[in-house]
Amino acid sequence: MIVTSAAMRELEAEAIRQGHDEARLMEAAAAGIVAVASRWFRAPGRCVVFAGKGNNGGDVLVAGRMLEERGWQVDAVPVYAADELSPVARERQHEFLAAGGRLREAIAPATADLVLDGLLGTGARGALRGPLGAAAEAIATLRAAGARVLSADLPSGLDPDSGEAPEGTVVADCTVAIGRAKMGLFSDEAGAFTGSIEVIALPGVPPAAPTGSETLFTRAELARLIPRPALDAHKGDCGRVGIVAGSVGFAGAAVLAASGALRAGAGLVTVFVPPDVYPVVASAAPPEAMVRPCTDPAGAASAASLDAIAVGPGLGFAHRESVLRLIAEFPGPAVIDADALTALASAPETLHRAVGARVLTPHPGEMARLFPCREGWSRLEWGTAWAADNPGVLLLKRPRTLIVARGMPAVHNTTGNPGMAAGGMGDVLTGILAALLGRGIAPREAAVLGAWLHGRSADLLVHRDGVSEEGLTASDVARGLGEALRDLRRPLKG
Repeated sequence: MIVTSAAMRELEAEAIRQGHDEARLMEAAAAGIVAVASRWFRAPGRCVVFAGKGNNGGDVLVAGRMLEERGWQVDAVPVYAADELSPVARERQHEFLAAGGRLREAIAPATADLVLDGLLGTGARGALRGPLGAAAEAIATLRAAGARVLSADLPSGLDPDSGEAPEGTVVADCTVAIGRAKMGLFSDEAGAFTGSIEVIALPGVPPAAPTGSETLFTRAELARLIPRPALDAHKGDCGRVGIVAGSVGFAGAAVLAASGALRAGAGLVTVFVPPDVYPVVASAAPPEAMVRPCTDPAGAASAASLDAIAVGPGLGFAHRESVLRLIAEFPGPAVIDADALTALASAPETLHRAVGARVLTPHPGEMARLFPCREGWSRLEWGTAWAADNPGVLLLKRPRTLIVARGMPAVHNTTGNPGMAAGGMGDVLTGILAALLGRGIAPREAAVLGAWLHGRSADLLVHRDGVSEEGLTASDVARGLGEALRDLRRPLKG
């Protein structure tokens, strides 16, 4: 699923040799771009196209034509004179104009809803200069005024293989990877430029074989993990989940984790909290959740009939020994988060004694306590080194969350936006993961699916529903999980 630019060129060349001509590939790429954009807007708006002289420019011009045919007002900013365009790009520009699209020398800020970036493709390297640099600045101005930027294949300027981002690289809200995702999209540096990532298929390019050290899950693969419930399902079929969370000053963590579990489909949710916060959590928790006071998390969890547990959000350190016993002895799958990770860092051998599957969800600071990073390691190297020494599944949080497990390719999450840099987001994710584990989804797959749904809920809220990134809250993301699930189950169609 993740390839070098050279490998992608060979795949496209093979597709053409099989009879899929360049025009058909361009139509398919454009249809995918339109399908992604259509999920973000409830009604047509105004789109501005920035097309370079090559195939990426052709892709976004065809996408612009398709949007114009769907009722959008589409303008293209000419980066190059017509006689400088490649023959294929020149032909696509002619079709765009024939469909009613317009060429505009400049676009006033705050007048665009969507920007399509097709300045450069995988064959370009280095900083954007001259007319390309001016176009990239115009894109940045439109984005600053509220437009959403979709980049075709990769943000213009980003190196497709190394992920290096020279000065002037376009910042995208979403990158629509065409055929396969390019390796450079997943470098540590690239996360500040790519936005969320969607991969769209091309005719003649076969599905990716599960090889290599890193990969993605497609929408179809994720959707198969969580089929719709059977018509005769009951709450016991949907997972009995326990959440050990909360302490004085951090009661909200328990409430948010419970909300995440319920919204992700858990049939029954029981929240175990210290007695001194029981009244607060019991009054604030979703009414569907059961709240129980307890002083011994391990004992309380073992006495309940649970399919999965989550332990740690806002829990504090008063019950360290009981938490370590719970990590070691709970027979089912468990999510280890927040303060439970701190407890585990003080006794890391506990993880090796765990009788059930464990999913750890550290942010970089918690990860450094669990497994210090060596100088020069990338996040992929850091996570892979942890997995080589430890059992379980690691979900390493960052703008581009990474999921690793021993002997398996690392998985990059492709959803999410800067609005998720807010308190409580991790608590909601912990609840989501516990719910998916409680439904019987395997730990690695539950981590991949949970991270995707968490980020997709945030993406739909920000890009489709108009919630500002600054105004996005963890409670919003929990409430949006149902829409994220519906979105996952609907195939992208141009």
